[in-house]
Amino acid sequence: MVRIPHKRLHERIDRIFLGEEFPEVHLIKDVHAPRMGASHRLYMHDPKSNFLLALILSHKYDPVKVFASATLHDIVDAIFTRLFEGRPREERYELYKLLRRLV
Repeated sequence: MVRIPHKRLHERIDRIFLGEEFPEVHLIKDVHAPRMGASHRLYMHDPKSNFLLALILSHKYDPVKVFASATLHDIVDAIFTRLFEGRPREERYELYKLLRRLV
């Protein structure tokens, strides 16, 4: 099972790279995560969806920053997939605990 990054991690990355948080971006991108786990990335995790999110949220935020936040979200999710894929359960759990401490 591949772990899903916690929303606080996505928001912290927004703050570091973009100077503000975009909680709506992560809420929309991860709406299917509770039911689908890591497979939720089949939906709303692509450049076209990121552009659509930028248009939808442009009334509230700078659309360039929304697009950047959505793209960073996809990159972080891809990193998590690569980190956890194929590792034994115990090793995945220890790695996940370490990463959670960073958030």
